[in-house]
Amino acid sequence: LCLDAAGGGAGSAADFEARFAVYTQPLLRKGVPSLFASVRPLYADVAKRDAIGALLQRWRDNLLASATFDGQPASAGAAEGEGGAEAPSTVMWVRFMLAQHYDQVGEYAEALAEVDATIAHTPTLIELYVFKGRVHKHAGDVAKAAECVEFARSLDLADRYLNTKATRYLLRAGQIDTAADVISLFTKDGTDHENNLFDMQCMWYEIEAGMAHWRAGDLGRALKKLTSVERHFVDIVEDQFDFHTYCLRKMTLRSYVRLLRMEEHVWGHAFFEKASMAAVEIYLEIHDTRNPGAAADADSAADADAELGLDAAERKKAASKARKAAARAAREAAEVAAREEADKAAAAAKAGGAKDGGAKGTQKKPQPKADGEKKEVDADPNGEKLATTATPLADAGRLLATLLVHSRDKLEAQLLTAEVHRRKGTLLLALRALKKALAMAGAAHPHVHRATVRLFEAVEKRQAAPETGSLGANGAPDARVGEVLAGALDPAVRAVLDAQRAQLVVVDGQPASLALFNDAFARAHAGSSAVACAVSAELRAALEPKRVAEAAALVAQLPLERGACELADAVAAHRLLLREPFAREAEGRAAELARRCAEGRFALSSYFRDAVAHA
Repeated sequence: LCLDAAGGGAGSAADFEARFAVYTQPLLRKGVPSLFASVRPLYADVAKRDAIGALLQRWRDNLLASATFDGQPASAGAAEGEGGAEAPSTVMWVRFMLAQHYDQVGEYAEALAEVDATIAHTPTLIELYVFKGRVHKHAGDVAKAAECVEFARSLDLADRYLNTKATRYLLRAGQIDTAADVISLFTKDGTDHENNLFDMQCMWYEIEAGMAHWRAGDLGRALKKLTSVERHFVDIVEDQFDFHTYCLRKMTLRSYVRLLRMEEHVWGHAFFEKASMAAVEIYLEIHDTRNPGAAADADSAADADAELGLDAAERKKAASKARKAAARAAREAAEVAAREEADKAAAAAKAGGAKDGGAKGTQKKPQPKADGEKKEVDADPNGEKLATTATPLADAGRLLATLLVHSRDKLEAQLLTAEVHRRKGTLLLALRALKKALAMAGAAHPHVHRATVRLFEAVEKRQAAPETGSLGANGAPDARVGEVLAGALDPAVRAVLDAQRAQLVVVDGQPASLALFNDAFARAHAGSSAVACAVSAELRAALEPKRVAEAAALVAQLPLERGACELADAVAAHRLLLREPFAREAEGRAAELARRCAEGRFALSSYFRDAVAHA
């Protein structure tokens, strides 16, 4: 509290430094690893942040030169803090804290230099290797980060925290098999570690593994892991019923009330939010990359259903039949697999009994599972059925329905809802989600701006589309899905959308075209936000195909300064330039951006280092 209040008025810098020294120096002498975490909130004040950095540098230099904090020669026989020489470990902890300061302000090369010097001083301190891995992660080199944390784990193989940390870093580095081997060291012996982790509801692992499979392009396994988190929450909700009679019988009423309150908000847990939002994005990716000539998604193929003469009730009935048939097929497959396993076990037991001379009682009985329950056979262990779902938008909508009840205050949930309904062609529901996103983040937010332009671009295409039942170039019914061919808008719906567009798509207070609206957004955020720059360029290429080269040049010169661009923003912008139409119309812009990043602020990033090497 004293450090928070210090500042302001004459001599405030000296007062803050004195208070900071009083607080931190005793803890540095003791060697408290969590010291920096306690002072990190002070970094919200730029003046205090700079003062802490200068003070730590001065302490380091003084300790190296004279073994004292103030730089005065040490007095023989005096104690630490009273003019005597500091212990050798003190300079190590000061340098460690200085490295943490450099990492906090984004000076990763300096942070690595300090932590390397600290490791040279005390090579057996595990926290140093974990922190070095964190610096590499922040700098963008996930492979080296995983290597450092894995080395830290090897120094104490019995530490479960280090095992967990190493598993996370290995998954983020894409080393999925190695991560599985590491986490299996703390699962039950003699069992499948994946099933054991599922039984223990180890949701952090399933989320990290799902994201790793997604980055590797294995959408089936990614969905399998991410949707397992939803199953855990279903089990948590169902398990609460066991506690109702127990709590009343034992008269633990306060615990019972806490249980009820927890269950009211359990679906809003961060694990469910993260897993569900990632799964929704994967379902959208499946929908967007599906072959246009493939069978139409039941949720977005109103035009194809009209060709077949199906109305809304019939579509719903057909979808229900399809779901029931799929569930029945899954049950039958599980039963067949179970029977086959039982037959194999019986045959093996019979063969064993015959070898023993057929003596009575020599045949072993099947051993039950450890938890006393019969394990359900997973008919889709690799998520192949999830990745080939015929209704990706319906599956995404099911997850979003829960998110909108319990996480309606999350901007990402509203934006994903707008994207799903835009693809379905339910534009009023997309508009409702967009309005909620605007209320949360405002029109200046880049992702809200993208959702606004995409929605009203879909409205324009819908209004310009021919009536439902149009024919393709060869005279056959057009099998494409999406909002473009979903038929003309109802007049009442069109009136609502037109009225909202007149309020939202404006330039200088006047209604404008989407292209002018996007150009105004790009000018307002020029040089201040890399995300806004990339979003406006992406939309410019979509709205005006003739300006693709201009949009690519805008992305290639996006601002890279701290505060305007983070590593993830630069990577997303580079990947945007590798996609069509930029890759075709603006060849070389991706290499230009990669060189700027690799030679500048993101010099330690393995992504841009590899991009330059392969350019």
